[in-house]
Amino acid sequence: MNARVIGRLRLTTNQGGWVEGRPTGRPPATQRTRTTARLRRLLHDDGIDPADRVVGALAVIYAQRLSNIAKLTKSDVIERDGEVFVQFGKEHVLMPEPLGTFLRDLPWRRQIGISGKLHAAEWLFPGRQAGRHQHPDYLRVRLGALGIDCRAQRRAALLQLATEVPASVLADMLKLAPSTASKWVEWAGGNWSNYVASCRESGVR
Repeated sequence: MNARVIGRLRLTTNQGGWVEGRPTGRPPATQRTRTTARLRRLLHDDGIDPADRVVGALAVIYAQRLSNIAKLTKSDVIERDGEVFVQFGKEHVLMPEPLGTFLRDLPWRRQIGISGKLHAAEWLFPGRQAGRHQHPDYLRVRLGALGIDCRAQRRAALLQLATEVPASVLADMLKLAPSTASKWVEWAGGNWSNYVASCRESGVR
């Protein structure tokens, strides 16, 4: 798998191995076209705030809830061998460029004043109040101004991810109940008959 292709995932475990799925289901072509257009704008329109570009990409590509994105910290961003990963649950997910570069530069908006210095935030998206992250509703409004319907885009991204990873990984990455993750994989038509073999070949446990 080419880990730098937007909309596909490369998952690395803490042991450094990687696994590849063999999906059979895919979202409708019209939905993929709309998503691709939004991704291109997020990744290549320099007129968009870098923080908004990261938030939008994490929601549109990786189906992350805004409440989870808002709580991301600097420690969730891992650099290894010149590549940037974000930790979602137990998984380290490779970020394609230029998304990796944007993440390296966060936080883009830094809290100012004495209180900000006293409470040096680790948040990637610090709020106005020192020591607090931005509210998810604020992130939703900012993405809405870019024409991104977070709920609809997350559902589309979730359907895509369900074709790329097994239910157990999907549940961990997105903090879903195992039964909910299994339903999404079923709806997406994911075929994971070869997953165990792939894990054994790559040394993943």
